[in-house]
Amino acid sequence: MGSSRTISDGASFFSRFNPGGLTRSLLISIIVLSCSAGASAVFAQEAADGASLSSIEETVQRSLSSPLARFQQRVDTFWVLLSAALVFFMQAGFLMLETGLVRAKNTINVAMKNLFDYLAGFVIFFAIGYALMFGESADGWVGTTQFWLSDLTKGDEFAVFLFQVAFLGTAATIVSGAVAERTRFSAYAAASIVISLLIYPLFGHWTWGGGWLGELGCVDFAGSTIVHALGGWVAGLVLTAAALWPSTTACR
Repeated sequence: MGSSRTISDGASFFSRFNPGGLTRSLLISIIVLSCSAGASAVFAQEAADGASLSSIEETVQRSLSSPLARFQQRVDTFWVLLSAALVFFMQAGFLMLETGLVRAKNTINVAMKNLFDYLAGFVIFFAIGYALMFGESADGWVGTTQFWLSDLTKGDEFAVFLFQVAFLGTAATIVSGAVAERTRFSAYAAASIVISLLIYPLFGHWTWGGGWLGELGCVDFAGSTIVHALGGWVAGLVLTAAALWPSTTACR
């Protein structure tokens, strides 16, 4: 009797479950994450500035142009953080767009894919991806330093890291939209991890990180190639693989 009641309660819970509630929860989470990261970067900037001053006399001896330079640096950092927050909000837009275009039974699958992009991408990029992208270059192919952000000390550097995480999530989400209802969650999770760990960091290093493409004069405008085109190329490869082996990846 108790078992049947438990099953009934569980069925009642899922019958009342509203995907819109998940969307709102994800949106709130993105806002909190953006605000927390922004506050952390500002505090880190303050700490770095404070550590650079050995005494009050150093402050007095600064030239008149120094306060203006410090103000400009703070404005630049704030602009990068604001841009990162806007890109984070794009993720919520992608989620709502994709859940609105798929069948009701696949809304949670699509929502989890969008959430997974940042959950896994942030950890991977923090530990390894940023180093591969912006570390000291090995013959223009891959970065070899700054693992776990070990060499980052200033607030503006952490702001750049946050901005790159936002771009990383965007690149992965492009793939999510292309393969909606075409792959299982496990297959997409594997693709997202590969993008976060290797594809985005390496291609970013070749251009933004001082790699061989940058040395050849390649200039990327606002991520048009590194983020958007890269996401499209990966999506094409995933769809090609799904077409060749449809029975193992189709989402029914």
